[in-house]
Amino acid sequence: MPHADPLVRAAYHRQYHQKNKDSICKKSRDWYAANTQRALIARDLWVKNNPEQSRQIKRRYYEKNRTLTIYRAKKWANDNPELRKIVTHKNKLKKYGMSVQEYGDMLKSQGGSCAICKRRETKRSKGTICKLVVEHHHGNGRIRGLLCNNCNVTLGLVRDDVNVLHEMIQYLRNK
Repeated sequence: MPHADPLVRAAYHRQYHQKNKDSICKKSRDWYAANTQRALIARDLWVKNNPEQSRQIKRRYYEKNRTLTIYRAKKWANDNPELRKIVTHKNKLKKYGMSVQEYGDMLKSQGGSCAICKRRETKRSKGTICKLVVEHHHGNGRIRGLLCNNCNVTLGLVRDDVNVLHEMIQYLRNK
């Protein structure tokens, strides 16, 4: 180090980097090209070990580049519709702490149909049939099963109240 004083040293480094910017950037690009996998592993490890800092960095970037970020996300979604469906499905499952494999196993154990009405999903979105919904207990988050949209909405409307469901059954039987 040419200087012991931190302010002088910082000024020296800024000046040095400004003068040698092109060669420093080229060296960085060359190193990254030769060590891409290593760099990605190191980045992922840092993100895992520093989740709060990572969130802050992402938040600052988003605030600074909001329009560009939204544009890129929409463009990627339009360019990759099938992959978008997979990623969206994975992210929804992650919300419940469930993997795609666990979803598949549960779907198979239910015979590919709704846990309540035993029918396959018929709701369509953008031309394709939707996946069964992960139904969970809103109090403790425990997953109870996979439901079609109609059964899931019905449970939501009665607020998972067994008494209301019994009253509805009585109503249907008496009419």
